[in-house]
Amino acid sequence: TAEDTAYFWMREYLTKSRFVRFFLGVVFGWGVRFRNMITSALGVIVIFAVFFRYLPSGLPSLSWYESMLISAQGFIGFSFGEWPRLPLSGWVTGALMFEAGVGILFTTVVVGAYVRKLLR
Repeated sequence: TAEDTAYFWMREYLTKSRFVRFFLGVVFGWGVRFRNMITSALGVIVIFAVFFRYLPSGLPSLSWYESMLISAQGFIGFSFGEWPRLPLSGWVTGALMFEAGVGILFTTVVVGAYVRKLLR
């Protein structure tokens, strides 16, 4: 809507900090642009999938499919099921918990933006 566009450009114009403009504007779309939020959420899932696929030295060799599933599961909520091939200890648990926290943040922003759209 025109109100969303006006709000978006007002926030872009009035925010001086480049970091805040990138984080709130590009990543979260100022809570107005679903495209930015969904794209950023998928980007987080892919980044953690690459992390689980290549970086860990103590993990068994995971396929792309397994690493994407583990990352998506971690994003929507940690310990939502079991992965018998994934040793849940040490830094793996920490990485999954961090991803779950990021996922909760993204989910909250998307739901808030959707409710805001519905209430107009």
